Amino acid sequence: MGLSPEQKDKPSTFLPLFHSLLIMALTSGMVSAILVVDIIFDLPVAAYQLSGIGPFSPQTPTDVPFHRAFIYYNSILNSPLMTFKTLGAMTSVLYGSWLAWDAGAAVNELNPARYGKKFPLALRFQIIFVTYCVMTAVYLLFIIPRYLPFMRNIQKYVFFNDEPLEFDVGIFDNWWYVSLLRIILFSGNIAAIVQCIQVMRKLVRAIEPDVRI
Repeated sequence: MGLSPEQKDKPSTFLPLFHSLLIMALTSGMVSAILVVDIIFDLPVAAYQLSGIGPFSPQTPTDVPFHRAFIYYNSILNSPLMTFKTLGAMTSVLYGSWLAWDAGAAVNELNPARYGKKFPLALRFQIIFVTYCVMTAVYLLFIIPRYLPFMRNIQKYVFFNDEPLEFDVGIFDNWWYVSLLRIILFSGNIAAIVQCIQVMRKLVRAIEPDVRI
């Protein structure tokens, strides 16, 4: 059902868009904060691996970054709270971007003279949604598999391996690409936050053309 002339330029028309943008911006910020902490432990490991120095043994002082990363991931990936928080953030981001895609379709029914080619909100939201889907797929396909050795419950109930996990430098083989992907995901989240803020400013200007923000 199309919008009536009285409804077309009312702020309530844009309310679902604001809700979607807020969900995406807040959850993207939380995901970015988690990624920053991960990157802090990843970069020293990646720096050693890319420096060309040979394999490290637990007896050498150069394995310190590996020990720190091992302790961090062994703790964080077996914490129900952090696992729930990460999954919740990813789900919220995808849900928020899907809401934006759905709500953005309403823009096509607005006054084309005012919200036409110069205000392509529907396309913006579609791009944001696809971007989040791609980033989530990258995380699930390329980063989560590297976490599996640390996850005791997965090892016990899926791979039937009940042996305690001990420090092994081999767990971090080619960890540099995990670091690179994480930096890309962080950059994508920051870009999404900036995009959400820009779109919100455009929405405010559309509702109140004389407002300067």
